[in-house]
Amino acid sequence: MTIDFWNNERFSLRYTYTDDFSFIYLWEGEIPVATMYLHDLLAMLNITAEQFTARVSDPSKNDEWSDVADYMYEHRNDHTKYIPDLMKKLEIVEFDAAVLSLHFTGMGPEAIAVHMRLSIEEIRRSFDRIMDAYIRKNIIVNDSAFTNDPLSLY
Repeated sequence: MTIDFWNNERFSLRYTYTDDFSFIYLWEGEIPVATMYLHDLLAMLNITAEQFTARVSDPSKNDEWSDVADYMYEHRNDHTKYIPDLMKKLEIVEFDAAVLSLHFTGMGPEAIAVHMRLSIEEIRRSFDRIMDAYIRKNIIVNDSAFTNDPLSLY
């Protein structure tokens, strides 16, 4: 489920719920440029999920959503700091580490494909290589466990 809840001339914010996880996507035109887990947004704004729900339909919160969009855009490349460690710890190439680091932000495979301007098949092949690396390293993947520091699991 995806709901567009704010936009301006350049950006839109979309709430997405999938596989028991909630995310906020920042889109620039037709490209997803950043993702944030909903619980991180709630903590950043110091609000509850109920308050979030009320604010998405409140036009007086337009400036607040603009600030969120600006923050997400400013931090859109923060995931890249994980790439060298992922390459080393999983013994994967930079491309696959970039895909995985984007996924750690909450971005799903389809959005990663659009973000990187690649086919979904290329991203799925990358995820296959990533899963093979996990197996080689004897790392059990548990998507039901969330951590703000995914590298701490390695």
